[in-house]
Amino acid sequence: MKFISKPAPNYRDKRSTQDIMMDVTLALVVVALFAIVFNFMQYGSAYGIRVILVILVAVGSSVLTEVVWFLLNKKPVLSSLAVSFPWVTGLILALMCQVNVSLYALSMGSIFAILFGKLIFGGFGHNIFNPAGVGRAVVLTGFASAVVVDFATGATPTSTMNAYGWLINDAALGETFLSGFGGLSNLFIGSYAGALGETSTLTLILVGIYLSWRKAIDWRIPVAYIGTLLLLATVVGLSNQAVVWYPLFHILTGGAVFGAIFMLTDPVTSPTSMTGRIIFAVGAAIITMVIRLKANLPEGVLFSILIMNMLTPIIEGLTDGQQIKRQTKNMRSILVVLLAGVLLTFGLGNMLVAKDPNAKVEPEEPPISLKQLALSDASLDEFVGEIVSKSADGDFTTYNVKVAGYGELYATDDYYTYTDNELAIVVDTVNKKLISITYVTFGDTPKIGDKTKDEEYLATFKDMDLSDLQQDVDLLSGATYTSMSIASAVKIVMMDLGN
Repeated sequence: MKFISKPAPNYRDKRSTQDIMMDVTLALVVVALFAIVFNFMQYGSAYGIRVILVILVAVGSSVLTEVVWFLLNKKPVLSSLAVSFPWVTGLILALMCQVNVSLYALSMGSIFAILFGKLIFGGFGHNIFNPAGVGRAVVLTGFASAVVVDFATGATPTSTMNAYGWLINDAALGETFLSGFGGLSNLFIGSYAGALGETSTLTLILVGIYLSWRKAIDWRIPVAYIGTLLLLATVVGLSNQAVVWYPLFHILTGGAVFGAIFMLTDPVTSPTSMTGRIIFAVGAAIITMVIRLKANLPEGVLFSILIMNMLTPIIEGLTDGQQIKRQTKNMRSILVVLLAGVLLTFGLGNMLVAKDPNAKVEPEEPPISLKQLALSDASLDEFVGEIVSKSADGDFTTYNVKVAGYGELYATDDYYTYTDNELAIVVDTVNKKLISITYVTFGDTPKIGDKTKDEEYLATFKDMDLSDLQQDVDLLSGATYTSMSIASAVKIVMMDLGN
């Protein structure tokens, strides 16, 4: 007797793999049609045609790669394509990209998706990673800057939320943020810029229901993933007093629903047991939240799926056995993973800091930059001054010195009224040391000369030897002339001390 076996997916099902993949293809075509119609209506024919071209390039590159592979391996092309379904990979990859993706980058991503994501593992049913995910990762990391400038796209909701630090706890900021994308209802419908197939949550839910009804996908996977993501986002939101719609945002935008329906449910790269699939979906949701909250990437769905693909063999081993007998243990395993995710997300959520990317940030004060000038330099004599008063207290004498600054000597504008700078200079008359300098009145140029009021700068005069006119003094770069007026005041005090 001859036994015939087929590679995975090989779990028992009344429907053939071909029937299932045709349903998936139909669902992807519906999502693609939404993207085409939306771009035609929203941005014009050039954008609509561009979407069609993106889809054709991705699908064409995927199919052509497999054709060449089968020819080189001397396999019948048509019959091999019929059981390999390269167009599904191409469609998923195209719908994960934006309209301005470089066609060259997309074709390279498609080749990598088919060749390194599937064929080198033995073809359909043997691959470890989701092939479209591999292709998207190649485009995202290897060709991130390869975009077509002729097709401008606006900021996506996830990239904008990333600029807010993935946290909005101010109602006014939240309203401003949502209004930029037409509100929650518009996010649900999908009338905004983003990846071609990931914007319309409504369309994705409808095709997800269809695929579940047709038993083309296991409904538990998207439900577990989206439910966990909603729970984790709620934990983060409650712990940070975020806006009430915050958890919904995590579901309505990015690749959450698209990934849940078309990628997580891939029977080849996901576990075969029901418990394993739920753990797989819950783990992906946890990693998605971790990447969104703490990584540099604005989105986390893609890499969470690829990471969980690697963990599928481990999950299979942990959940292997008769599922009915293991029901209690399996439920405990799911709850442990979910609890770990809640605790991890709660901890990361408490580390978030809400940001307002539109807030005006005051420039930091530049560090003090100094240059030097000898007290004996004749240029200091231009800053004419006089001792207004002096008072002695033991060995210490306080001089009040008025001296002209840049404004009085050189300024030609009429915006400010300039007066003398008046300085209180405390000296040790016995040891001829300067103790301190402080401003009594600042009369020089605002926002320029007033940098010399910095205590750190004035402290550079402390302990100066008042018997040495040949020594250098520090002038503050950017406020050179006001610094020279201070140096001139010091020189006046030195002259009074008999130097």
